[in-house]
Amino acid sequence: MIPDLGLAALVLALAAAVYSAGAAYYGRSTNQPRWVESALNATIATFPLTTLSCLIMVYLLVQGDFSVEYVWSVSSLEMSTYLKVSALWGGQAGSLLFWNFLLAAFTAVAMARNWGKQKELMPYALMVASFTQIFF
Repeated sequence: MIPDLGLAALVLALAAAVYSAGAAYYGRSTNQPRWVESALNATIATFPLTTLSCLIMVYLLVQGDFSVEYVWSVSSLEMSTYLKVSALWGGQAGSLLFWNFLLAAFTAVAMARNWGKQKELMPYALMVASFTQIFF
């Protein structure tokens, strides 16, 4: 149940990133700022979703839920807690999840802080950040 919640959060983050890229492109090409604002909201929504997914993975690692393949492959019962937490980026899937989380955090903060300063560049920044998020 808990691993499914983490996966659902990650899938929703992917959907939000795809929507954000499309809405930013459409809003910029048709000169409709409400679409660009919607893309901003979708981009900011990816941050709590990836945070939830990351926290669930850390929880599963600390609890030693070996029904999850990633937990089984990067941790053991003998590991101390701080090693289990750091095992999040111990394998490829966890490392990509962690970098996705960092990218979502940076993008949300950057967009929230600079949104009013450079309105012309923000749709392009949203598209690039969203496509990068989709890649991860």
